[in-house]
This record gives sequence, structure tokens and C-alpha cells, in this order.
Amino acid sequence: MPQSPFLIYAVPPATPTSLAVNRVSPDSVTLTWRYRDLTPADYYVISYKPSDAPPEAPFTDIGGITDNIYTIDGLEPRTEYVFRVAAVNSAGRGDSNEIHAMTHFGKNQYCSLL
Repeated sequence: MPQSPFLIYAVPPATPTSLAVNRVSPDSVTLTWRYRDLTPADYYVISYKPSDAPPEAPFTDIGGITDNIYTIDGLEPRTEYVFRVAAVNSAGRGDSNEIHAMTHFGKNQYCSLL
């Protein structure tokens, strides 16, 4: 079989930009980001864990996200989290962008100012 004279190199996707916290509740955080690059992204992966977790603690991954906005549910109230968003294509996972956000107080929970 003859070989093609063209070489095709797979290039990982670029890092998502403009990562922001759009909305916060006692048990969820909504993130938004932009992706503009010549290398297409097939989907995104959000990785997260509490900010006070040990460095060796694994991140929880949510994959297959095809929109540039996503709500992470099931979080603990009054907890700061670190979130990372990375784009993925056939060449693999690109570098991630990172942001921190803290969930609110839950229902019937009050903050003492004393």
C-alpha cells in the first residue's frame, strides 16, 4: 500500500481561557470558560477537590462536557474547592486552567459574627 506524502501530527488542544465562577450555592458551583484555538477540542474535563485536601489527594474528574458552562453539584457547604478545566481531543488532554471557589452556607446555617 503506498504511503501518503503528507504527515499528520496530532496536536493537543490549547488551554481554556477566561475561566470564571458564574454562580455559587451551598452545594454547587457553575463554571464558564472560553475556547478559541485552531486546534479543535472534542470535549472538556473538569477536575476538582477541596482546597485543603493534601497535595497527593486525587481530583474528581467529570468528562465529556461539550458546552462552555457547567454546574458541579454535590459539593459540601462552606467549603473552598479548586477547579481545573482542560480541553481534550484525539491527541489527548491539554493543559488546564485553574480557579478557586467557596460554596455558601447551607439552609438553616448561620454565620456568627462573635
